[in-house]
Amino acid sequence: MKHFFSFVTLLLLGCLPLASYAACSGQFDVSYPDRTATGGIRTTHYNFGQNNSSASFCPGTTGSTQLTFSPNDDGTLQISYVVGGVTTVLVPLRSTTSNAVYTYTLPASTAQITYTIATTVACSNAKSSTLTLALAPTLSLNASLLKVCQGNAVTLTATGSTSGSYTWTAPGMTSVTTTGTVVNGVNTTTLSRTPSATTTYTVTTATACGTTTSQQITVTVPTLTASSNLTTVCPTGQVTLTATSSEPGTTFTWSQGGSAVGSGASITVTPGSTGTLTYRVTSNNPSGCTNTSYAEVPVAVVASTVSVNQPESTIDKGQSVTLVASSNLSNATYSWRSGSTNGPIVGSAASFTAAPESGTTYYVTAATGSCSATEAARVNVNGPLPVKLSWFEARATATGTRLSWATAQEINCEYFRVERSADGREFTALGKVAGAGTTAQPRQYQYLDATTRPALRYYRLAQVDVDGNTHYSPVRVVQADEKASFRAQVYPNPLTAASTLQLSTATAGPVTCTLFDGLGRELLHYTLTATAGEQQVALPALPATASGLSYLLVRQGTAQQVLRLQRP
Repeated sequence: MKHFFSFVTLLLLGCLPLASYAACSGQFDVSYPDRTATGGIRTTHYNFGQNNSSASFCPGTTGSTQLTFSPNDDGTLQISYVVGGVTTVLVPLRSTTSNAVYTYTLPASTAQITYTIATTVACSNAKSSTLTLALAPTLSLNASLLKVCQGNAVTLTATGSTSGSYTWTAPGMTSVTTTGTVVNGVNTTTLSRTPSATTTYTVTTATACGTTTSQQITVTVPTLTASSNLTTVCPTGQVTLTATSSEPGTTFTWSQGGSAVGSGASITVTPGSTGTLTYRVTSNNPSGCTNTSYAEVPVAVVASTVSVNQPESTIDKGQSVTLVASSNLSNATYSWRSGSTNGPIVGSAASFTAAPESGTTYYVTAATGSCSATEAARVNVNGPLPVKLSWFEARATATGTRLSWATAQEINCEYFRVERSADGREFTALGKVAGAGTTAQPRQYQYLDATTRPALRYYRLAQVDVDGNTHYSPVRVVQADEKASFRAQVYPNPLTAASTLQLSTATAGPVTCTLFDGLGRELLHYTLTATAGEQQVALPALPATASGLSYLLVRQGTAQQVLRLQRP
């Protein structure tokens, strides 16, 4: 039940000369609100030494109580009030004069309040009287329990309405109106609620004072919360689970999958398997809420992983690249090492800027407690080749693209990797050509890309040292040329019985042959079917008129070639 004051004490201490003690009368007047009195104010005359008196009152229009005190003798006055057994001085000790009028406005609460006015005058025999003023009629509100377990019901009981209608409100609750019945001469109503959290209920009704009066009562529901220091952990990692309750003295038990895993406000567990595990904590508090309040904490248990935004990158010497690692571990810390997993530490954050002088492999480790994962990132550095490349060319032929290159010297050269690209940006490896290791002698190399050729292709060499460092050559561009890839030749020439037509074509298809004499007259025309690549075709029997000098026109599509033939 909410009270503004339990009671207020007006204390009058008379301090008069000894000679006047016999003459003091010890009388005083008190005025207070009363709906039954003329004008709503009742004034009562009291003598010290009278029996204690009591009266009832209604608060003023502002909800406050105005008391007027008028003593017949000199003295002192002090006003205090008591709430919860604690006395508080409202008006410090002051002197009063006989026949003077002292008016005090004492705030009135909607709760039931009793003001006690005790006055004393120091005459030859000490006299005192007590006047008790009670708020009447009163609206009272009680609860069957002021503290309930979560999920349990509480019955609220209100009395004192003159209209018989009570309105109930609470935060988050829809307003409820109940109708009271007369029980033992008092209008009474009840309301049953099941609060899920600590809730303050307010009941409002009309009373005989002619005003709307409200009462409040708070029903406490002990709270339980649970949390974990990690939301994601590996199977061998440790998770700290913590439970708190609003009720002092609460004990806690933890379980997972129906099996107990520990007890206490804080425990540490090791999941041991992957998946999402839910840990449940149950509270047992002094209010008797045993095994009714619980909270759950989900923890994702996963295999530890770490990844790098650029697993392999290439920079020019003197430049740098920023590597960024990410992990599925909660609150992960990162460390970067150079050269090997046991190499020197070169970074301690998720982001690391690498500027190696030569190609280097970096290893990043993400860790949380006993959980960790490691990943490698390779940074290649373009710089002067340890191999002195004399020249490098790529040329389209009838059988594919032929790559040729020569070195003036080689130092620790393990192999050349031939790479091809369709756009000049993304290269893929085609094959390897073994290097000479270390040599001061010039060497020449070839590689044939015999795959079907698109219109445009890009080639480069990746020279790999024995220590794994990689260096790249300039890029060469090859444009497909149907005419350039078509070649025809008759051998031997001058002609013999063994002479053949030797063809080199990029594509399969018909090839036409036309023989002209020295004056340009057509002597012979025929068609043969060629396959892609190089081939030899027998010459047909030449007419007798084709003696001496003649010309053979060989054509495939738009490509053609004129051969000069000499016949003995």
